[in-house]
Amino acid sequence: MARPDIKLDGVLLPVRDLAEAAASRVILELHNRYQHNCGFASQVEDTWRDWATTAGGVTYSLEPLDQARILAHSLHRIIESLLDQEIPIHFLKFPRFAEDIEYLYRRLMPIFPNKLSLAEFSERVASIVEISKIRTVRE
Repeated sequence: MARPDIKLDGVLLPVRDLAEAAASRVILELHNRYQHNCGFASQVEDTWRDWATTAGGVTYSLEPLDQARILAHSLHRIIESLLDQEIPIHFLKFPRFAEDIEYLYRRLMPIFPNKLSLAEFSERVASIVEISKIRTVRE
């Protein structure tokens, strides 16, 4: 937004259930840590809740509530910045926009310069959306 050579006509902002988003991030982080630190991880009796890389430095939390606070704060900052610049915001519910093509079509068609039929839109989007990559409450 600080670049004068770029003008944003609008921003698509996916919004996910906060608890799910926080849990997903913690799950990914824990999975990565256990996968890449097998020897150390097998010596830990409890799930890692926090960690640091520098003695006396920042402690990083792996608690979903802390992660939710960070995500909520980040979302607020993004929205506030967009409002300050008077940039239109178009919210998309995640994962609904990937699972329900008609919902995505309804949300995007008012902002597309060229109108597409639902059939043409569906055909173009089908090759992009990978439902199997969506992490949801099943975790």
